Amino acid sequence: MPKPPISLAAERLGAAVREARLGAELSQNAAAKRAGLNVLSWRAVELGRRDAQPLTLSHVEQALRWPAGTCQVVLGGGHPPLADPERAKQTQLDRIERKLDALGRHFGIDLGDTRGPV
Repeated sequence: MPKPPISLAAERLGAAVREARLGAELSQNAAAKRAGLNVLSWRAVELGRRDAQPLTLSHVEQALRWPAGTCQVVLGGGHPPLADPERAKQTQLDRIERKLDALGRHFGIDLGDTRGPV
């Protein structure tokens, strides 16, 4: 039987994180890697099963390219930022980066870090 969420606030945050991750076309593994978290920690946040520490929330915000403090806003009943043109542009760049990584793996080429300054 699945564990229940810690709170409705944690469940609300988890839903917002999942929606943003899917909107960015990231797998849980890719999002966790981008955040510097293990995938189990990322999943726990998405499922509202973890009362996440501030540092974890900061990493989640960075991975989703949310402004600092967004997770606390969502936990307090607010909403994450709407997609803006700059964020949409970054999402496109992320997709291109993932495609380049896949091509590099397919052809056995290490493309290194294809991201420029962010």
